[in-house]
Amino acid sequence: MTEESSPGREGRRLKDFAHLFLGSGTPRSAPAEGRAGTPAAAPGDHPRVAFLDAGEGWLRTFLAAEIAAHLAQEKHRLLVAEEGRLFPTISGHLGRWLDRTAPTPPIEVVRAESADPDGGGARDWTFVEIPPHLPGWSRPWLARAEFTLVAVAEKQIDRIRAFQLLKYLLGRELCRRTGVIMTEAPGSGRGRRDFHRFTAALPQGSPETLFLGALPLEPLLDREILPQRKPAVIWFPESTTAAALVRAAAALRRALPLEPQVC
Repeated sequence: MTEESSPGREGRRLKDFAHLFLGSGTPRSAPAEGRAGTPAAAPGDHPRVAFLDAGEGWLRTFLAAEIAAHLAQEKHRLLVAEEGRLFPTISGHLGRWLDRTAPTPPIEVVRAESADPDGGGARDWTFVEIPPHLPGWSRPWLARAEFTLVAVAEKQIDRIRAFQLLKYLLGRELCRRTGVIMTEAPGSGRGRRDFHRFTAALPQGSPETLFLGALPLEPLLDREILPQRKPAVIWFPESTTAAALVRAAAALRRALPLEPQVC
Protein backbone atom coordinates (compact mmCIF):
# COMPACT_ATOMS: atom_id res chain seq x y z
CA MET A 1 0.00 0.00 0.00
CA THR A 2 3.11 2.22 -0.10
CA GLU A 3 2.28 3.71 -3.50
CA GLU A 4 -0.84 5.35 -1.99
CA SER A 5 0.39 6.17 1.47
CA SER A 6 1.73 9.72 1.13
CA PRO A 7 0.34 12.23 3.68
CA GLY A 8 -1.21 14.34 0.91
CA ARG A 9 -3.04 11.46 -0.68
CA GLU A 10 -4.20 10.14 2.67
CA GLY A 11 -5.55 13.56 3.58
CA ARG A 12 -7.50 13.74 0.32
CA ARG A 13 -8.90 10.25 0.81
CA LEU A 14 -10.00 11.05 4.36
CA LYS A 15 -11.65 14.25 3.21
CA ASP A 16 -13.41 12.46 0.36
CA PHE A 17 -14.99 9.90 2.67
CA ALA A 18 -15.49 12.02 5.79
CA HIS A 19 -19.16 12.46 4.90
CA LEU A 20 -19.70 8.78 5.64
CA PHE A 21 -19.22 9.15 9.37
CA LEU A 22 -19.11 12.85 10.25
CA GLY A 23 -22.78 13.52 9.62
CA SER A 24 -26.17 11.94 9.96
CA GLY A 25 -27.09 12.18 6.30
CA THR A 26 -28.49 9.32 4.28
CA PRO A 27 -25.93 7.17 2.45
CA ARG A 28 -25.75 7.83 -1.26
CA SER A 29 -27.07 4.39 -2.15
CA ALA A 30 -29.17 1.79 -0.41
CA PRO A 31 -27.30 -0.28 2.20
CA ALA A 32 -26.73 -3.97 1.65
CA GLU A 33 -25.67 -6.81 3.92
CA GLY A 34 -23.55 -8.44 1.22
CA ARG A 35 -22.12 -7.99 -2.25
CA ALA A 36 -21.98 -10.32 -5.21
CA GLY A 37 -18.93 -11.16 -7.30
CA THR A 38 -16.94 -13.10 -4.70
CA PRO A 39 -13.89 -14.84 -6.22
CA ALA A 40 -13.64 -18.58 -5.79
CA ALA A 41 -12.12 -19.66 -2.49
CA ALA A 42 -8.65 -21.17 -2.48
CA PRO A 43 -8.53 -24.89 -1.74
CA GLY A 44 -7.70 -25.69 1.85
CA ASP A 45 -8.12 -28.37 4.44
CA HIS A 46 -9.49 -25.94 7.04
CA PRO A 47 -10.66 -22.30 7.12
CA ARG A 48 -8.01 -19.61 7.28
CA VAL A 49 -9.12 -16.23 8.61
CA ALA A 50 -7.09 -13.00 8.38
CA PHE A 51 -7.69 -10.38 11.12
CA LEU A 52 -6.95 -6.74 10.24
CA ASP A 53 -7.71 -3.26 11.51
CA ALA A 54 -6.81 0.27 10.46
CA GLY A 55 -4.21 0.93 13.17
CA GLU A 56 -5.81 0.09 16.53
CA GLY A 57 -3.63 -3.00 16.92
CA TRP A 58 -5.18 -4.05 20.22
CA LEU A 59 -8.53 -4.54 18.48
CA ARG A 60 -7.49 -7.16 15.94
CA THR A 61 -5.36 -8.85 18.62
CA PHE A 62 -8.27 -8.92 21.05
CA LEU A 63 -10.79 -10.24 18.54
CA ALA A 64 -8.47 -12.96 17.20
CA ALA A 65 -7.62 -14.13 20.73
CA GLU A 66 -11.20 -14.05 22.03
CA ILE A 67 -12.79 -15.80 19.06
CA ALA A 68 -10.03 -18.42 19.16
CA ALA A 69 -10.68 -18.98 22.87
CA HIS A 70 -14.41 -19.41 22.25
CA LEU A 71 -13.83 -21.93 19.46
CA ALA A 72 -11.37 -23.82 21.66
CA GLN A 73 -14.07 -24.05 24.31
CA GLU A 74 -16.19 -25.76 21.66
CA LYS A 75 -13.43 -28.38 21.24
CA HIS A 76 -11.89 -26.97 18.09
CA ARG A 77 -8.12 -26.83 17.57
CA LEU A 78 -6.53 -23.69 16.17
CA LEU A 79 -3.26 -22.39 14.84
CA VAL A 80 -3.01 -18.64 15.55
CA ALA A 81 -0.30 -16.65 13.77
CA GLU A 82 0.28 -13.40 15.66
CA GLU A 83 1.97 -10.32 14.26
CA GLY A 84 4.21 -10.43 17.31
CA ARG A 85 5.47 -6.83 17.39
CA LEU A 86 2.68 -5.40 19.52
CA PHE A 87 1.86 -5.38 23.21
CA PRO A 88 -0.39 -6.98 24.19
CA THR A 89 0.03 -9.97 21.92
CA ILE A 90 -2.43 -12.75 21.20
CA SER A 91 -0.30 -15.19 23.18
CA GLY A 92 -0.17 -12.70 26.04
CA HIS A 93 -3.94 -12.30 26.12
CA LEU A 94 -4.38 -16.08 26.12
CA GLY A 95 -1.36 -16.81 28.29
CA ARG A 96 -3.22 -17.42 31.56
CA TRP A 97 -5.57 -19.89 29.95
CA LEU A 98 -3.49 -21.88 27.45
CA ASP A 99 -2.41 -25.27 28.74
CA ARG A 100 1.14 -25.38 27.45
CA THR A 101 1.74 -28.77 29.07
CA ALA A 102 -1.01 -30.54 27.13
CA PRO A 103 0.24 -32.96 24.45
CA THR A 104 -2.02 -31.27 21.86
CA PRO A 105 -3.03 -27.83 23.19
CA PRO A 106 -6.26 -26.50 21.66
CA ILE A 107 -4.52 -23.30 20.49
CA GLU A 108 -0.99 -23.10 19.13
CA VAL A 109 0.39 -19.56 18.74
CA VAL A 110 3.22 -18.87 16.27
CA ARG A 111 4.85 -15.80 14.74
CA ALA A 112 3.13 -14.90 11.48
CA GLU A 113 6.30 -13.47 9.92
CA SER A 114 8.05 -16.83 9.98
CA ALA A 115 5.18 -19.33 9.86
CA ASP A 116 4.07 -21.26 6.78
CA PRO A 117 0.67 -20.06 5.48
CA ASP A 118 0.08 -23.51 4.04
CA GLY A 119 0.79 -25.21 7.36
CA GLY A 120 -1.48 -25.90 10.27
CA GLY A 121 -1.40 -29.65 10.46
CA ALA A 122 -4.43 -31.28 12.04
CA ARG A 123 -6.06 -27.96 12.99
CA ASP A 124 -9.67 -26.97 12.47
CA TRP A 125 -8.91 -23.26 11.97
CA THR A 126 -5.99 -20.96 11.23
CA PHE A 127 -6.14 -17.32 12.33
CA VAL A 128 -3.54 -14.75 11.26
CA GLU A 129 -3.09 -11.20 12.54
CA ILE A 130 -2.05 -8.71 9.83
CA PRO A 131 -1.13 -5.03 10.38
CA PRO A 132 -2.73 -2.40 8.11
CA HIS A 133 0.48 -1.53 6.22
CA LEU A 134 0.38 -5.07 4.75
CA PRO A 135 4.05 -6.09 5.03
CA GLY A 136 5.50 -8.45 2.45
CA TRP A 137 5.02 -11.55 4.60
CA SER A 138 1.28 -10.86 4.78
CA ARG A 139 0.59 -11.37 1.06
CA PRO A 140 0.83 -15.21 1.12
CA TRP A 141 -1.45 -15.25 4.17
CA LEU A 142 -4.03 -13.05 2.43
CA ALA A 143 -3.82 -15.23 -0.68
CA ARG A 144 -4.61 -18.35 1.36
CA ALA A 145 -7.32 -16.82 3.58
CA GLU A 146 -10.88 -17.91 2.90
CA PHE A 147 -12.14 -14.97 4.94
CA THR A 148 -10.83 -11.53 5.91
CA LEU A 149 -12.12 -9.90 9.10
CA VAL A 150 -11.70 -6.12 9.39
CA ALA A 151 -12.04 -4.73 12.93
CA VAL A 152 -13.16 -1.10 13.08
CA ALA A 153 -12.47 1.16 16.08
CA GLU A 154 -15.00 3.71 17.34
CA LYS A 155 -13.28 7.01 16.51
CA GLN A 156 -14.45 8.67 13.32
CA ILE A 157 -10.93 8.87 11.89
CA ASP A 158 -10.44 5.13 12.53
CA ARG A 159 -13.72 4.34 10.78
CA ILE A 160 -12.67 6.35 7.74
CA ARG A 161 -9.25 4.70 7.62
CA ALA A 162 -10.80 1.27 8.02
CA PHE A 163 -13.08 2.00 5.08
CA GLN A 164 -10.06 2.95 2.99
CA LEU A 165 -8.25 -0.24 4.02
CA LEU A 166 -11.28 -2.35 3.10
CA LYS A 167 -11.66 -0.59 -0.24
CA TYR A 168 -7.96 -1.14 -0.95
CA LEU A 169 -8.19 -4.86 -0.19
CA LEU A 170 -11.30 -5.33 -2.31
CA GLY A 171 -10.01 -3.25 -5.20
CA ARG A 172 -6.81 -5.28 -5.47
CA GLU A 173 -8.51 -8.63 -4.95
CA LEU A 174 -6.53 -9.27 -1.76
CA CYS A 175 -9.53 -10.87 -0.11
CA ARG A 176 -12.33 -13.16 -1.24
CA ARG A 177 -15.00 -12.87 1.42
CA THR A 178 -14.94 -10.12 4.02
CA GLY A 179 -16.59 -9.45 7.36
CA VAL A 180 -16.63 -6.30 9.48
CA ILE A 181 -16.86 -5.97 13.26
CA MET A 182 -17.57 -2.45 14.54
CA THR A 183 -16.94 -1.10 18.03
CA GLU A 184 -19.66 1.08 19.50
CA ALA A 185 -20.99 2.63 22.68
CA PRO A 186 -23.17 0.02 24.43
CA GLY A 187 -26.71 0.05 23.12
CA SER A 188 -26.08 2.78 20.56
CA GLY A 189 -26.64 0.66 17.45
CA ARG A 190 -24.02 2.76 15.69
CA GLY A 191 -22.03 -0.24 14.52
CA ARG A 192 -24.68 -1.54 12.14
CA ARG A 193 -25.51 1.95 10.88
CA ASP A 194 -21.87 2.65 10.06
CA PHE A 195 -21.54 -0.75 8.42
CA HIS A 196 -24.37 0.18 6.06
CA ARG A 197 -22.45 3.33 5.17
CA PHE A 198 -19.40 1.18 4.46
CA THR A 199 -21.22 -1.13 2.08
CA ALA A 200 -23.26 1.62 0.43
CA ALA A 201 -20.06 3.40 -0.63
CA LEU A 202 -18.21 0.32 -1.92
CA PRO A 203 -18.00 -0.10 -5.70
CA GLN A 204 -20.69 -2.23 -7.29
CA GLY A 205 -19.55 -5.80 -7.85
CA SER A 206 -17.21 -5.84 -4.84
CA PRO A 207 -16.77 -9.24 -3.16
CA GLU A 208 -19.24 -10.06 -0.42
CA THR A 209 -18.92 -7.98 2.73
CA LEU A 210 -20.83 -9.10 5.83
CA PHE A 211 -21.67 -7.48 9.14
CA LEU A 212 -20.31 -9.84 11.82
CA GLY A 213 -21.56 -7.74 14.72
CA ALA A 214 -20.70 -4.88 17.04
CA LEU A 215 -18.32 -4.93 20.02
CA PRO A 216 -19.74 -2.77 22.86
CA LEU A 217 -17.06 -0.71 24.61
CA GLU A 218 -18.45 -1.34 28.09
CA PRO A 219 -16.49 -0.21 31.20
CA LEU A 220 -15.54 -3.80 32.03
CA LEU A 221 -13.46 -3.97 28.86
CA ASP A 222 -11.14 -1.11 29.88
CA ARG A 223 -11.31 -1.78 33.62
CA GLU A 224 -10.59 -5.52 33.79
CA ILE A 225 -10.58 -7.50 30.55
CA LEU A 226 -7.80 -5.63 28.75
CA PRO A 227 -5.61 -4.54 31.72
CA GLN A 228 -5.71 -7.98 33.35
CA ARG A 229 -5.44 -9.79 30.00
CA LYS A 230 -8.26 -12.18 30.82
CA PRO A 231 -10.27 -13.57 27.89
CA ALA A 232 -13.81 -12.27 28.32
CA VAL A 233 -15.42 -15.44 26.95
CA ILE A 234 -13.73 -17.44 29.73
CA TRP A 235 -13.45 -15.11 32.74
CA PHE A 236 -16.54 -12.95 32.16
CA PRO A 237 -18.97 -15.16 30.21
CA GLU A 238 -22.03 -13.22 31.45
CA SER A 239 -20.70 -9.86 30.26
CA THR A 240 -21.98 -7.86 27.32
CA THR A 241 -18.52 -8.12 25.78
CA ALA A 242 -18.49 -11.91 25.92
CA ALA A 243 -21.99 -12.14 24.45
CA ALA A 244 -20.95 -9.94 21.52
CA LEU A 245 -17.83 -12.04 20.93
CA VAL A 246 -19.83 -15.28 20.91
CA ARG A 247 -22.24 -13.78 18.38
CA ALA A 248 -19.32 -12.67 16.21
CA ALA A 249 -17.80 -16.16 16.34
CA ALA A 250 -21.16 -17.66 15.33
CA ALA A 251 -21.45 -15.22 12.42
CA LEU A 252 -17.94 -16.10 11.31
CA ARG A 253 -18.76 -19.80 11.32
CA ARG A 254 -21.88 -19.23 9.24
CA ALA A 255 -19.95 -17.12 6.73
CA LEU A 256 -17.10 -19.52 6.05
CA PRO A 257 -17.27 -21.78 3.00
CA LEU A 258 -15.80 -24.70 4.95
CA GLU A 259 -17.19 -26.14 8.16
CA PRO A 260 -14.38 -27.18 10.54
CA GLN A 261 -14.40 -30.62 12.04
CA VAL A 262 -15.04 -30.88 15.80
CA CYS A 263 -12.56 -33.01 17.69
